[in-house]
This record gives sequence, structure tokens and C-alpha cells, in this order.
Amino acid sequence: MAKKTLGLFFVFLTAVLTVMTAVSALDNVANFGVEVRGQSLSGTVLSVSRGETLPVHIVFQAVGDGQDIQVSAEIKGYRRAITDETARFDVIDGVTYDKYVYLKIPSDISANDDYLLNIEVTAKDFVYTQSYTVELQRNSYTLEVLSVETPSVVAAGKTLTANIVVKNRGSHDAEDVYVKASIPELGVEKTVYAGDLLNADSEHRDDTVEKTIALVVPSSARKGTYNLVVEAYNADTSVTKQKAITVDGVGETTATEILLKEVSKKVEQGKSTAYELTLVNLAETSQSYSIDVEGADGWAVVQTNPADLTLAKEASQSVTVYLTVSSAATIGQHNLIVNVKSGNTMLKQVNLVAEVQRAGEINALTISAIVLAIILVVLIVALVMIKGQGSNKVSDEEVSYY
Repeated sequence: MAKKTLGLFFVFLTAVLTVMTAVSALDNVANFGVEVRGQSLSGTVLSVSRGETLPVHIVFQAVGDGQDIQVSAEIKGYRRAITDETARFDVIDGVTYDKYVYLKIPSDISANDDYLLNIEVTAKDFVYTQSYTVELQRNSYTLEVLSVETPSVVAAGKTLTANIVVKNRGSHDAEDVYVKASIPELGVEKTVYAGDLLNADSEHRDDTVEKTIALVVPSSARKGTYNLVVEAYNADTSVTKQKAITVDGVGETTATEILLKEVSKKVEQGKSTAYELTLVNLAETSQSYSIDVEGADGWAVVQTNPADLTLAKEASQSVTVYLTVSSAATIGQHNLIVNVKSGNTMLKQVNLVAEVQRAGEINALTISAIVLAIILVVLIVALVMIKGQGSNKVSDEEVSYY
């Protein structure tokens, strides 16, 4: 009887493992589609501007279960790779998935050629590829700040000199261009006139200008790191570039520390989660703080508790950021920025990540874990039964002998 029970159990175990193996491979994808800026790429030529970041939305239905699936996009034809890819994920047969990748189009890529956009869905033994034609064109009005050169350290009360190079990347001339440099935290700024910049295709090639701007750092500036903000603009367009500078001043700009338990959270559509932060005041005096979160518009609602607080010297307090995701939120990674301010001064910024998942979705690894757990329980029960039957048989034989 014991041998028969054990034999039936192993037949059952073999059957379960065979079924799991049979559905563990992604065989194909169905209902495949690609959108850029809400436009389907099926049978169309995609028009892309140089310098822009291209959001590529890929949707497909899995044919078969699979693990470690990855979606990638690449534009071929440029001198270096223009590519992006998702993190690896698992798929379940019949479930539809949508993923986003982002391609940064170089500002110096040739606008006279067509390029090939390749989209791939890859698994261990499977690759699905679709290709689309990309037509590059130059924006009509585009400026670029090519470089900002400054000393790495400047003393409070001294002059910071910034050498700035600006280029016209547009297809039209840029008239009456101005360049502004500022340090917002210190309240200093200066603007200079850069004149007209011809378009990049001009025979004269006067599409670039170099300007020097001198900013006097206040003598009361506190020691620390600040952002130098450079803006090039005219009536048609504007562009900004930032560079960190160090001021050797009278003290630290901030003595605030933020501790995070978790930076990234997984949350389903229509559900909520929370991030725990600890704010620490390391200054010699008490400080008042205000906390707000940006980046949730259109896909979630954020609440911070508390949103305002005052901490004594060397004191700390926990702050909770509550995130409620919309039931229509896009599947995939979303980024949040927590701003910690004292008055109008930005003290700290912390990045948070929300991995939004489809409501009610259970991945293949979870299913496998459940099945294996059931098998383990059945195995233990079977072994206990077999051991018990063996003990009873020995006891009966001893009674009959005597």
C-alpha cells in the first residue's frame, strides 16, 4: 500500500512539473502595436525633431507564459547607439502588457537621412521584432547651450566668471538672442545681449556665440553648493542649463538630512501605498520645513503628513507620503520628486519611484511559488503517511510473534 501511495504521488508530481514546463516559455506575441505621442506607427513614417526625447509606447499580448522578458527600442544609422530598454519582467499567457521606453534624439544627427526604428520583445529563446521608418527634421527655432565654464570654487564676496557658448540648432535664424546667468538661492543674476545667430545651414556658419558673464557672490553667502542657471532665449525659443558651483562662505547652506526606508514601491492601479521618510535637523538652531511632492499629475493623488513642521536642534521626525494611484494610470515606472524647503529656499530634493502594475495581476513567479508550495505540503503529508503505515506493520508483526 505504501509503495502504491508513493508511486501515485510521484506520478502526480511529474504531471504538475510537466504542465509548468510546458507553459513556461513565451512562444509569440499578439496584438502588437507601437505609439509615439498618441500616433500609431502601423504603416506610417514617423517624423521626429532633433534634440527631443521620444516616448515610445509598446503594447502586446503574450502567447504563452514567460520569465525575464524585455522590451527595447533602437534607432539605427547614427554613429552611436540611440537605444533604451525596460527592466526584465514576467508575462502570463493571454495578458496584454504596455511598456514605455524613451529615446533621446541627438541634436547633431543629420536631418537629411531616414533612419530605422527597431522594436524588440525578447525572451531566452524568443525574439519578436518590428521596424519602422523615422524621418528626421530640424526644429524651426532651437537654441542650445553648448558649454558653461566656471571656476569650481568661488569665495563669498568675490566675482564668479562664467564663459558660455550658445549655438543655433534651428532651421531658421535666431534673432536678438539674450543670455542670462543667475544663482537663484543667492538672488543674483545678469543678462547680456548675444545678437543674431544664423541657422546651422548658413554658408557663413555664424551660428555660435561665446559670452562672458560676471556675477558677484554676496559676502553673506553661506558655504555650500549652489546651482548656476544659464538661460539662452529670444522671442521664439528658450533653453536652460545648470551647473553646480561651490561657495566658500560663512557656513553650511543646509544642515538637513533625509533618510528613506524605500525609494521604490510597487502598487496596482486603483490602490494606495506609502513612503516613509525621516527628516533630521543637524543645524545649530531650530528649523521650519515645508514638504511637497511633484510628478503625480494625471496618474495619482499625493498627500504628505505632516506637510509643515518645525524641528529643534538635532531633532528628527517621520514624514509619510501617501500615494493613491488612479485606476486608469499607465502601467510602468513613474517618478516623484519630494521637495523639502525652508521658506522659499530649496534645501533637499528626493526622488521616489512608483512601479504601477495592472490591477489584479499575478506574475508567473508568484504562480510558480504557490504551486511549488502546494507540492511541498503534499510531499510532507505523503511521507508522514508512509512512515505511519510502516510503524503499524511492525507493531502487528510483533504481536503475532508473541
